[in-house]
Amino acid sequence: MKKYSFLVALLASVTFFTSCEEEEYWNGYEAEGTVYTFDQPTATYELEATETQIVVNLTRSNTSGELTLPVSATIDDAYSQLFTAPESVTFANGSSTADYVIAFEGLEIGAKYKIALALAEGANISVSGTQSCDITLNLKYTWVEFGTAEMNETFWPA
Repeated sequence: MKKYSFLVALLASVTFFTSCEEEEYWNGYEAEGTVYTFDQPTATYELEATETQIVVNLTRSNTSGELTLPVSATIDDAYSQLFTAPESVTFANGSSTADYVIAFEGLEIGAKYKIALALAEGANISVSGTQSCDITLNLKYTWVEFGTAEMNETFWPA
């Protein structure tokens, strides 16, 4: 019995000392330089008729320095004149996020509009990140209250 206790203690100590390493077993990914990404690959906005812009968030891997990143917006020619989309987004010094603001006016209620955003070719994209964002937006229907109604058996003809 003592022999087995000794072997179990020896095995436990060998396991303990060999399982502890100073280095990580799985080395984490480290990007070269700053990496960029859209926060989500798709976004859907249902807006009130009074709203005039949407905001799409972008993220970078550090916060040092102000940086302007080119962004391309592809909008269908049938309604592209309704939208104003900038050609770039600026990350402020000390911030890892930036807001890309798309302004619009004259949208029709109920119609769906699609916009495809993409980071510039050659931008250093995060491994888990998203280089493009497909946006769908529409204005909600507005309802006007006319009052109250009462239904009774004479409402429906026989």
